[in-house]
Amino acid sequence: MFKIFYNNVDISTVASLFEFKDFSFPNDDYVYFGHTKKPINSIFINASKINSTATLELQYYDGSTWIDLSNDDLTEGLSQPGLITWTATKNMKPSVQSGVTAYFFRVKDSSALPKTIRGINCLFSTDRDLEREFPSIMRYLNDDNGINTFCMFHESSRDDIITDLRNTGKYIKNSYLSNEQRKQLDYWDLLDISEVKQASTYLTLSKIFNHLSDEAGDRWSELSSNYRSDAGHSLTPLITIDENQDGIKDDDDLVSNTVFVGRL
Repeated sequence: MFKIFYNNVDISTVASLFEFKDFSFPNDDYVYFGHTKKPINSIFINASKINSTATLELQYYDGSTWIDLSNDDLTEGLSQPGLITWTATKNMKPSVQSGVTAYFFRVKDSSALPKTIRGINCLFSTDRDLEREFPSIMRYLNDDNGINTFCMFHESSRDDIITDLRNTGKYIKNSYLSNEQRKQLDYWDLLDISEVKQASTYLTLSKIFNHLSDEAGDRWSELSSNYRSDAGHSLTPLITIDENQDGIKDDDDLVSNTVFVGRL
């Protein structure tokens, strides 16, 4: 289970959904996030765009103290929506926030500016990926209500890809249970989101253009159909699944030789 804490309050239910429900925090406070069963290696933070030259401070717990974690920060110090990635290691240990034990990471930025965040969770693609494929895509973003990203479309694509994987019969055998018991695959079980990024990008474009379409056969409908087809063809047959549920990409993990024939 994915958990998010701020100021010792569990905000997981609201903050993990990309529904543009704002929550703000000052620069000198950490936001804690993590999975209850294992360390994760990436997160998407939908931070509102501000003018800032801040740097990101991301830390993990090693069992006794908080350690700075090298990362690739596309939020540019929480000044815009973006993906943050790092390498999960066996040095990452669980910690406790308000009675909840999880493999927590904590994040804040170096600026003196307050921040507004509209969701923290896993995504397989971002708006930057959309722009690489369709450079003018951001002009179709409806920002009348302060919507600053297509992350809800990315979220839908993520869920469709996981559903497609489940429909092929993929699951996780719980090593701490009997062989007959299984854990349903979820998006935290994909250890390398780059393996599905292109498919998620195409599928998200398809969803956006379908949303713009007024009728079957118009330009948007054709674009939607073409990108959906591209999504199906771009899904690699090799997906690294966290078979041993330790959050770390190693020899024990399953590289799924899967043919995707589901909804994509």
